[in-house]
Amino acid sequence: MLEGMKLIGAGAATIALAGAAIGIGNVFSSLIESVARNPSLAKQLFGYAILGVPLALAPFLVLLELISYCFRVLSLGIRLFANMMAGHSSVKILSGFYWTNFSFCLLLVLCHNAHSGTSSKRSAYF
Repeated sequence: MLEGMKLIGAGAATIALAGAAIGIGNVFSSLIESVARNPSLAKQLFGYAILGVPLALAPFLVLLELISYCFRVLSLGIRLFANMMAGHSSVKILSGFYWTNFSFCLLLVLCHNAHSGTSSKRSAYF
């Protein structure tokens, strides 16, 4: 089971990194296409591509985005686990309440029958 969970986590991280790579690829492929169509706007379009971030910080920004995608997968997994456990816990609590009430009512009926001496006769409850 642990190996399966590791594989699921590795797959989710791979999907997150692939999504980040696709997003970055889309931005820069749009830049290349736009510069090819209108070379005179190359400087202005490059400024839009990195969204006003200084060029020295661009690699750190990419690293930060990749880390955020990885932690997003982790946080969503934790939220999913918590919601699933809350559902199971509420079903267990409600079934426990039902069982307690049903057992108590059955105990009252049996005690009433034993006390009144009508255990051999058919009771109105059954």
